[in-house]
Amino acid sequence: GDSKSPFFLHELARDITSAGQRNIKLVADFVKRKGFRIKYGDTNSLYLICPEECFQKCNEAYNSGNGSQKKNLGLEWWRSLW
Repeated sequence: GDSKSPFFLHELARDITSAGQRNIKLVADFVKRKGFRIKYGDTNSLYLICPEECFQKCNEAYNSGNGSQKKNLGLEWWRSLW
């Protein structure tokens, strides 16, 4: 945190950073278990590589003509990729 800030508390800044790091690690573990690979990660983001299965499902939906149907663009369709 900025020591000139009226809200500066070193402990608070440290704990916020620690919580963010912990959350990123939890997300990284979760996506790895789901078959994703991590291309890059930093303090607040991860860049993922989808497992081949995701691309296969997208291709199957597209090739069968279902790729353009509105139902496949909804949340349930995206969840099906996981």
